[in-house]
Amino acid sequence: MALDELKEEDHVEDCGTFSVIVAKEVLEGVPELSLDFVNNARGKGFTISTGARSCGDSCGDSCQ
Repeated sequence: MALDELKEEDHVEDCGTFSVIVAKEVLEGVPELSLDFVNNARGKGFTISTGARSCGDSCGDSCQ
């Protein structure tokens, strides 16, 4: 989901050299959001955890 502009209620996850913006609508109903950058032998990528489920890995797999 692309954002036209940052809104006050949107969530900004600071990852050091870059930031990830998550729209408020995406977070509604999600108890907790964690975004981790993975750099291991399998490759680089992001893991997004919502407390109940983990989505994605360094090989580009995603949850269905």
